[in-house]
Amino acid sequence: MGERCCRVVVERAVRNSLYRMRANSMPVAHLRTTREFQALYRRGIAVRTPHLRLLWRRSPTPSHRWGVVVSVKISKLATRRNRIRRILFAEINQWTNNHPTPILEAMVVVTKVVPNESVLRAELMDCFLQLSHRLTPPRPQFTSR
Repeated sequence: MGERCCRVVVERAVRNSLYRMRANSMPVAHLRTTREFQALYRRGIAVRTPHLRLLWRRSPTPSHRWGVVVSVKISKLATRRNRIRRILFAEINQWTNNHPTPILEAMVVVTKVVPNESVLRAELMDCFLQLSHRLTPPRPQFTSR
C-alpha cells in the first residue's frame, strides 16, 4: 500500500514538474570550458545593450550552445548571480525553441548591475532582436526600368 502511494506521488510530481518541456523543445547545451568562452571573446560578433553584451558565432556543433557570464562585480552574493543566470537561461531556452535560427554558439555577459528582472528580460529580448536582424539576409532590391 505504501509503495503504491509513493509511486502515485512521484508520478504526479513528474507530471506537474516545472521542468516539463514541450514535445518539440530542446534545452540548449551550455558552453563549459575556458577555451570555448575564450574563442567567443576573440572571434565572436558583439551585440550590446546598456547592461548586457551578447557575443555569437555560427556553431561548428550540430546544436545551440550558450553560456552566461555574471561576474562578482555584478553582485558579491552567489545566490543573486545564479538567479540572473537562471533567468537568462530560461529566456534563452524559450527564444531558441520559438524562433528558427541557424545553429549558434553564443554567450551573454552581464556588464553592469541590472536594477530588476524586467529590465534584464527586456534587454535580452532587445539583444535577440538585434541578433535576428543580423542573421536574416537582406531582401533583394528590385528596381523598375
